[in-house]
Amino acid sequence: MSTLGRSTGRDLSIAIVAGDGTNFNLGNILDFKPKQEITKQRVKPINGKNAELVHIDGWSGSIQVERMSADIDNYFATQEKNYYNGISSQPCTMQLTINEPNGSVTQWRFTGGTLTFDNAGDWQQDKSVSLTIGFFFSSREPI
Repeated sequence: MSTLGRSTGRDLSIAIVAGDGTNFNLGNILDFKPKQEITKQRVKPINGKNAELVHIDGWSGSIQVERMSADIDNYFATQEKNYYNGISSQPCTMQLTINEPNGSVTQWRFTGGTLTFDNAGDWQQDKSVSLTIGFFFSSREPI
């Protein structure tokens, strides 16, 4: 829900489909941090002005969620088992939907992705357990 014409964290929904067809139930999303990965190259010609080339290297980031079940743990346990058994994982996709302050909806599809289990839980008395899923996607395109 936007406030005073500004986007807020409530304006966002995320759907991830793993390469094996698993649809992630992310439950309560606490934090989402996407970042475009780039490589910068400085060009310093001896006969002109300096310039910078920007090479786009995909998207990385993290999603922090509240642990609502063993689904996420089980997915990563299966991925670990497959890794040690020599079974290659398949790329995943992520769809991001943003309810814009003007009432419109923007959607992005991230493709060619991998997921990592960056934090399997902060377990403390009288606190909900949060998990962090890291991601890398080769590209992002509007839907």
